[in-house]
Amino acid sequence: MKKQNGSQALERGLGILEAVAEAPPEGLRLTEIAAMCELEQPTAHRLVAALERAGYLARVGDSRRLRLGLRLFQLGSIGGEAGGLADVARPALIRLAAATGDCMFLMVRSGLDAVCLDRQDATYTIHSLTGHVGGATPLGLGTGSMTILAHLPEAERHEVREANRERIRALRHDVPSEAELALVRDRGFYREVNRSVAGIVGAAVPILTPRRRPIAAIAIGATEARLPDERLPAVIEMMQIEARRIEAELNASPSVLASS
Repeated sequence: MKKQNGSQALERGLGILEAVAEAPPEGLRLTEIAAMCELEQPTAHRLVAALERAGYLARVGDSRRLRLGLRLFQLGSIGGEAGGLADVARPALIRLAAATGDCMFLMVRSGLDAVCLDRQDATYTIHSLTGHVGGATPLGLGTGSMTILAHLPEAERHEVREANRERIRALRHDVPSEAELALVRDRGFYREVNRSVAGIVGAAVPILTPRRRPIAAIAIGATEARLPDERLPAVIEMMQIEARRIEAELNASPSVLASS
């Protein structure tokens, strides 16, 4: 009986994760999860609590809504690197780090967050918002994060901005406006002075699907002295060339593109 109950709990837990994965950016309430998975409320509560403790589910800001947690991303990045996005993009990050002498990051979307999937340090190592591989920041905060958000479809952008509004304000930052995001799309890159880490600037370019949806962003982090306005165009051009190379390789590997 124990084995049967354990298998049943596992199946129900996986069902919950699948339901949350297919949910809109603002996540799901416990009552919605229970209804979608055809579970009694106490059973859903118990399973959700266990998944949340383990990091497979996370709260959306201070609300009671739930989204996928970073533990799933961490496991996916470990198990899925070979032949995956990180594997495809790593040579580009290595080339860029060598050419610029500065830190390069590969950022991907995970629910309402942008997560660092890979990082290549160079001669000049800096502290970043995400810090390390697996580190996350709300979409709309940070260069890679802003670049991904700017290229989402309009309705999706609006949902993410509203869902992250309080989280970003709690970190003493302003939620990006539609005008700011439009400027990112028009320019094809985003640059900002890091207000959280003094003396650091960053810039990012998008990696897009053929339908112009953002898969990821390549970001650079450097000191203000190393990335002045006059150096920026050459660095952005190098990053955009590498982004196009990654897009071409992903388009030639549909299985990688589908899993991103």
